[in-house]
Amino acid sequence: MSTPIIEDPHSNAPMNKRLQVALAALVIVFLAALAGVFAFAQQEYARDQQQLRWRLSMVADSRAQALEYWLDQQQAVVLGLVNNESLQVYLNVLRMQAEAPEMNVDSGEELGFLRTLLEVTAQRGGFVSRVEGGPVRANVKRLGLAGLALLGPDGGILVASAGMPPISAALAAFIAETPLTEPGFLDLRRDAQGQLALGWLLPVLTEQGRGQGTTVAARLLALRPADTAFFATLKQPGQTMATAETYLIRQSGHTLEFLSPLANGTAALSHRIAIGEEDSVETAALRKPGAFHAGLDYSATPVFAVSRQIPGTPWVLVHQVDQAEALAQSKRRLITLISLMLALLIGFVSIILFAWRYGSSARIEQVARQYQASSQRFEALSRFLDAVSDTQPNAVFATDAQARLTFANRRTSELTGIPRPELTGRSLIGVFGQERGRFYQALIQRAYEQQQELIVTRHFHLQPDPGLLGLFEFCQSRTEQRLTQASNAPNNAPSNTQSQALSAADHPSPGSEAEDSEQVWRSNHHPLPRDNLHAAVVLTTIEDLTALTEERRRRERNTLQLIDTLVGLMDERDPNSANQSLFVAQVAREMAIELALSSLLIKTAEQAGRLVNIGKIRVPSDLLTKPGPLTKAERALVQDALDQGPSLLKHLEFEGPVIETLAQINEHWDGSGRPLGLAGEAILPTAQILAVANTFVTLINAGTFRAGQSFQQAESELLADAGQRFDRRVVLSLLNFLNNKGGRSRWATMTRDQPCSGGA
Repeated sequence: MSTPIIEDPHSNAPMNKRLQVALAALVIVFLAALAGVFAFAQQEYARDQQQLRWRLSMVADSRAQALEYWLDQQQAVVLGLVNNESLQVYLNVLRMQAEAPEMNVDSGEELGFLRTLLEVTAQRGGFVSRVEGGPVRANVKRLGLAGLALLGPDGGILVASAGMPPISAALAAFIAETPLTEPGFLDLRRDAQGQLALGWLLPVLTEQGRGQGTTVAARLLALRPADTAFFATLKQPGQTMATAETYLIRQSGHTLEFLSPLANGTAALSHRIAIGEEDSVETAALRKPGAFHAGLDYSATPVFAVSRQIPGTPWVLVHQVDQAEALAQSKRRLITLISLMLALLIGFVSIILFAWRYGSSARIEQVARQYQASSQRFEALSRFLDAVSDTQPNAVFATDAQARLTFANRRTSELTGIPRPELTGRSLIGVFGQERGRFYQALIQRAYEQQQELIVTRHFHLQPDPGLLGLFEFCQSRTEQRLTQASNAPNNAPSNTQSQALSAADHPSPGSEAEDSEQVWRSNHHPLPRDNLHAAVVLTTIEDLTALTEERRRRERNTLQLIDTLVGLMDERDPNSANQSLFVAQVAREMAIELALSSLLIKTAEQAGRLVNIGKIRVPSDLLTKPGPLTKAERALVQDALDQGPSLLKHLEFEGPVIETLAQINEHWDGSGRPLGLAGEAILPTAQILAVANTFVTLINAGTFRAGQSFQQAESELLADAGQRFDRRVVLSLLNFLNNKGGRSRWATMTRDQPCSGGA
């Protein structure tokens, strides 16, 4: 067997590999099942947490609705008073009396009615002070905490209910900050006596007169205490969780204030914390009201909470419960479930182990038979692969990371003269010699490191080495049989293949002496999958392309000879334009180089330039040498012959698009040309180059009835047509060569019957 296999040093270990695989599979199954148990438990825990979120949300929504309902009731009382028609009428009367002081009308009756209306409304709506504290002296009036008051435009009290406190500085600031025509909400605060109160400020609109609209006659200030009824809206009826709590918070600058009493006994508006603690549920509630929160509460207790924004106020309602109480039952259920499932899993694994142990001897015997059968199949497959590789006409060998052969087919052995068993382990230098061995060693190392297939064509000059001169001569006959197929098949390399460019030293020109003393080899270096079963890292095949290369060069020589013959024939028939095609070819080649085209397109531009006047073969000689001007019919005949010129070459094979280039020479950049009306990038770059080069040579050479132009004049005409007839980039490439790379002096001999000017 020649297939290289690395022996496993552990093949005789006491424990059978199949046993190891079975145990590993059992461990994996156990771990997967265990992971499944914990995943199921985690899903149950998440489901319980979701149910908790729903319960907390229901309570928070209920308390928020109760609080909103309480606020709506208070606002309804105030709005009912503002919209009271009697109040508006009396206020209108007071306004008119104030506007006509000369009438000296007593307003006591109106004020008395308004005071009575405020007293009744305050009693009914709860806008009254609760009597607190001990008795006072008879001549000392007790200060009130709440009430209703009508304010004048200056903010002073016109009339108020009993118990209405005087306008303090804080109240005056609130009244001044609230726009005259807009309602205001006085947030929860402690008054001068330390009592909690909140209030509303609403404008009272009255009619000014017929067609004059409404005006603010007064403003209604309503103050009421935040009493037990207010905080009772935060209590959830039927609450079963001992640690559940609902409270109100608001932001005040950079601090967070607790507006309601807390479960730890803290009074309302007596506790503040700094905003910004990331794990605080209160901070999270302010930043994202309406969400579910998990973190620490005001007492640093881990809690779950939900929050709701109270419309029309800066308040956020928070409903929370301790995490320990919320998920205690869920955790107990999950622990029981995990324990039960683990017990079942361990029992199942124990049964499997027992059954496997009981049948292990029979399995080992069966595995031994299967291993023997597999070994036999592998031996047969190895022999089959050796036979397949031996039928290949090319050398096929594999190398390891140190560029030593690990496999070689029979042809490699026959060509090198080295017995096949001795090839394995040899270095490439020991097999192919210094030059070729080092070259292929570098390629194999690069293919291995980059993990990319490399396809390289290399020209080797034959050395007087008898062991290498005959290398690959055995496959020349087969290669010659496939020359036609190889030359016609597209050379499409895989996307991951790197085509290696050959240096000029490796490519002798056609007709050089090196053609008869060189060999052309194309090698394919394919990296193999990295595994522990095979030492080889790169598979290499080498194909001798010497005969194919010689055939291609022969065809190129024949093509050049045919072109020279055709050009000579055209020059004989039209002496006036002799050497014009040669000049066009030179100019087109330099322009293609300036535009950095590929070597194939450079050659195409040059060959098409030599054949630019091929159509003149179809023009009668008397027309080409006619001394006088041509008639319209004669010009049409000449033009048609030139247009049909490329069709004369349709049976010739060119390496590049020579015929297509000639067919598009009369196309214009703006699409106004012929015969197809192509425009812009649709025109071949070689056709664009040839059109400019032909025009340039025609301009600087004298015609039958026309003097040749100077280089400067020709440049001006070409620039005038740039962007319309010609591509501006192509024209500039010609001008750059003329003016910056010695083109004027080099092509000075192209002009005829006209002295060069402009520095030419």
